[in-house]
Parts: sequence; C-alpha cells; structure tokens
Amino acid sequence: MRILTAAGYVEESEAGRYMPTPISVSMTTPPVEASIKHRYDWGLPTLVKGPDYYESTGFCCPSDYRDTPFQRAFNTDLGFYEYLAQRPDASRNFQVYMSALQKRSLQWVDWFPVQEQIIDNFESTDGSDVLLIDIGGGDGHYIRAFHEKFPQAPGRLILQDLQEPDGPQGPGKHIEYQKYSFFDPQPIKGARAYYFHFVFTDWDDGKAREILRNTVQAMKPGYSKLIVNDVILPDKGCHWQHAALDIIMMSTFSGFHRSEADFRQLLGNCGLEVEKIWYPPGVGDGVVEAMRKV
Repeated sequence: MRILTAAGYVEESEAGRYMPTPISVSMTTPPVEASIKHRYDWGLPTLVKGPDYYESTGFCCPSDYRDTPFQRAFNTDLGFYEYLAQRPDASRNFQVYMSALQKRSLQWVDWFPVQEQIIDNFESTDGSDVLLIDIGGGDGHYIRAFHEKFPQAPGRLILQDLQEPDGPQGPGKHIEYQKYSFFDPQPIKGARAYYFHFVFTDWDDGKAREILRNTVQAMKPGYSKLIVNDVILPDKGCHWQHAALDIIMMSTFSGFHRSEADFRQLLGNCGLEVEKIWYPPGVGDGVVEAMRKV
C-alpha cells in the first residue's frame, strides 16, 4: 500500500488505515475502468512485442492486418476485431472504452456546417430516402449526436455495423439499425451522406480502398457525399497524442493516421473527388468531404 499511497491512489488516514482518493474513485467508473482494462490487457502486450516484430521485418510498417505485433502478443492468426469477436466480455469492454473516447472528443456536428453541406439540397420523394448512414458506427454515438443536433432533419438515419448495440447506448427509436460489413457492397443506394468515423485509421491502404469502392458504387454522382471524420495529420508538427495513437494503430491493425495528401490520394484512387478538407477548432478529428467523380 505504501507505493499506492505515494502515487496518490489512496490516502493513509492513520497507520495501517487507508482511504480512496479522487483518482481511485474515478477508476471505479465504467469508462475509466474499461480504459484501464483494455490498455493493460490488450494494448501493453501488443506494444511489448513491437521491438522484436519490427526488428524481424527490417523495421518496415506492417502491411497485413493479420501480421502485426498484436498477432505475436496473442499467438493468433486472426485480426484484432476477429479475435475480439470470439471474446464477448472483452468485446463489450472495448465498446465501453470506445464510447468513452467518443464522448471526450468534440462532436463533428458541433462545428461542421451540416445544414449547408448535407441537409440542404436533400432530395426526398416518398419518405424512404436516406439522409445519412453511419457505417461501422459501433454503438451509434455519432449518429445519435446528429439526430440530437438536427431532430427536424428530413430523411432516414441508418446505423450499420456487424452487431446491433443494445441497452441505453443503442441506436434509438429514430435511427434504424442494419447489419452490414463494409467489406461487402453497400446495399443502400443514393443516400445523401455516407459517414465514416475513425474507420480508415484501422486499415492499410489496400483494405481502405476495398471499403471505399464498396461505398462509391452506391453513391449517386453529383448528389451523394462521403464524409470521413478522422484524424488528419499535418505534414509538419504533429500533435503528440496523434503521434502516440499512430503507433498503436500500426501495431494493432497495420493501420495509420493519414495526412491531407494521403486522403486525397486514397480517395482519388477510388473514384472520389475531395470537395474540401475541414479542420476542427483545437485538437480533434477533421472531416474530409468528397463526392463521386462524374
């Protein structure tokens, strides 16, 4: 207990008696508990295997999401999400952890001009037209934020992912759920906006192109928009948080954060034209706005 006392996790009220501090109390809340558990159970073992892995590959970046330090740490041939899917408790903990990260970050709907860029010029005929699809949206945090910010917006809102979230963090009655893998062709054609948050960071360029091409074929030229809400690195002077997370993405998924030039090249190779790249106030995820090339 002495080391915990010295580190501030507990307070020694008298010899042999200890009390919690604000630090230890916060560690009992579900988001912080999930964060600690994920980082120690999954993150640290992966990073520990990093030096040996990179030495064996000639210090090259991973190019296969099934061949990274993660596979060596857990002695598996599965990718991270495939491995996690076989462990329901760990999967639920990861969702709590990701939800906590999402709630800490600035919402794109609070600074991006959604009304002008998405809602205006929305084409609706019989009420079945789709305004926005959140692809790979997890528990629906971002599409719920969209609805809360624009409750009177016309059109359907759809959350797509491999597993439907339940409980209070579910999509909500105004949002439809559809089971979908972004490695399959997009089944909803001609939606106004196809939205991805923090998806492409997890994948190398080959897999990212596969995801994008499955989406592009569903987009209506001159109307549908691709909205990529992700970290956009500067060419110089990267923030330390983004740099540190980049190491984790590379070691776990063979993914990486992309710069503005990287996104323009990636999207351009998939039949998309970047309309504008938007940056948030302060440090946060930017938005790449693109349309299908005519």
